Amino acid sequence: MRIQVVNPNTTRGMTAAVTRAAEAAAGGRFELRCSQPADGPLSIETAADTIAASPHVVAEVVAGVAEGCAGHVIACFDDPAVAACREVASGPVVGIAEGSMLAASVLGIRYGVVTTARAGIPMIEDMAVRYGLDRKLQSVRSCEMAVLELDGSPASNARVLTAAQQVLDDGAEVVVLGCAGMAQSAVWLESELRAPVVEGVAATVGLVYGMAAAGLRTSKLGAYAHPEGVAVR
Repeated sequence: MRIQVVNPNTTRGMTAAVTRAAEAAAGGRFELRCSQPADGPLSIETAADTIAASPHVVAEVVAGVAEGCAGHVIACFDDPAVAACREVASGPVVGIAEGSMLAASVLGIRYGVVTTARAGIPMIEDMAVRYGLDRKLQSVRSCEMAVLELDGSPASNARVLTAAQQVLDDGAEVVVLGCAGMAQSAVWLESELRAPVVEGVAATVGLVYGMAAAGLRTSKLGAYAHPEGVAVR
């Protein structure tokens, strides 16, 4: 079985970090197709970036479907183009925001999200409402960094740790890392915080693989019916 993981931005270092997180989650149990679009934004920081990346993300998923991928992970916490990707794929498609929120809601009664920029906080709160997980969302805190500054350095880790501690102080029982660029810091953070830390790529890869292995497929009866003229495998 092959699971596709798409980094929606065009930064190779980010794709490499996403690939490492996905491979650790797979543990050799299944194949992975990890990729990034040839064109699009270097990072996704704004709604405009999300819109610019979306057609390229859909094209990547179409290519993954053609190669026989059984499920698809969109490795950006904005969950860009997930609904459109569900239209063109029959296997499960999950963005890492929804995947990690679902995982966190099982691991504790209240969860908190650490994001990059403060401007992204309302969007994450809105996503939690859309996914029906807002009642369990305790808080969202920002580490006030750009996506490409998340390099696993001591300075970067310190700012993520501060924001993670804030969501625990707010009453959260589980910390969700709200950017794929934080993947390399997840194990270290969990050790420092002594609380569950959900890294979205690993959590969502496991979720999508489990659904695909169970034979679950995206419904084509309504909202995710495939567009006319697009063959869905």
